[in-house]
Amino acid sequence: MIHESDCEIKVLTRNEFRKFDEYVSTNFEDLYKNKVAYDVTYLDNDTFKVRLFHNPSVSFEDIPLAN
Repeated sequence: MIHESDCEIKVLTRNEFRKFDEYVSTNFEDLYKNKVAYDVTYLDNDTFKVRLFHNPSVSFEDIPLAN
């Protein structure tokens, strides 16, 4: 079972999620090689809850989500 303490959680707007998705697509090989895992849940009002599971190679701080 996965606990909330095992991951970073961020609620993203549609635009932020688009940028997150672009980052994942661009860096897919490195993320796969480093076994980075995440899951996405669509919330209401075009927001997305993203859980990024702890991994030393990437955190939300590494992913440019701002304009």
